[in-house]
Amino acid sequence: MNLSLDSIKLDPDLQPRVELDQGTINEYAEAMKEGNQFPDVTVFHDGADHWLADGYHRYAAAKKAGVETISAEIRTGSKEDALKFALSANVTHGLRRGQADKRRAVIIALKRFGDLSNRELGRMTAVDDKTVGKYRERLATSEDVIRRLGMGESFVTVDEDHKLLYLFRIPDHERCEGRKFIKRIRIDKEDMVHWDTRGINIDLLKRYDSRILDLTEFSNWMGMAPDEAKAEFAELVEKLELDTWYGPLTLD
Repeated sequence: MNLSLDSIKLDPDLQPRVELDQGTINEYAEAMKEGNQFPDVTVFHDGADHWLADGYHRYAAAKKAGVETISAEIRTGSKEDALKFALSANVTHGLRRGQADKRRAVIIALKRFGDLSNRELGRMTAVDDKTVGKYRERLATSEDVIRRLGMGESFVTVDEDHKLLYLFRIPDHERCEGRKFIKRIRIDKEDMVHWDTRGINIDLLKRYDSRILDLTEFSNWMGMAPDEAKAEFAELVEKLELDTWYGPLTLD
């Protein structure tokens, strides 16, 4: 049946892709304007709301095309049912999932249904149980890192691709009582530097967004005092001449 776009509820938790592909959205939108039919999106109705579980590209394209309704398969179930369905969506249809999409799906599943076995979560996310096990271990490590950041430590780590990730604990500011911040600096194997120009609230790292995904890529974390970490990183900045188009990198 057709549902009004405005009646469909969206939630980031139900969109296990790292990001939507704008090219795909544009392509779908043009096809919709020409009258082409698309497979139904899948929504779960909990008695009050229609939760979109599969079809985020189609939904975004319909919005872009200016249409008011979309063809939908309506299933009875809760938002949690919608999430379980969404975690393995696009395995056999639509834009294929990339490795980052699979990783995000596994992390979401572990955060929400971590009491289930690796095998059960593997079936839920359409990945093998060994992959789930790997990320279960890395997620546990990441959560320990987050806890220790809150206590004042800084961290440095390197992964198997020789990418470095530094997390620098910023001293508490009197105007931000109770809010703890870090700066995150990532150096890839081409010596390209990526960092957050503003501090990150440590509480936000507890969510399964791109920041927690960054942390789960690494496993060998080394904690250190902030001053020690800052001095070590300053040496690296000088060695690699890491002064990019963003401007000089400072840790204050």
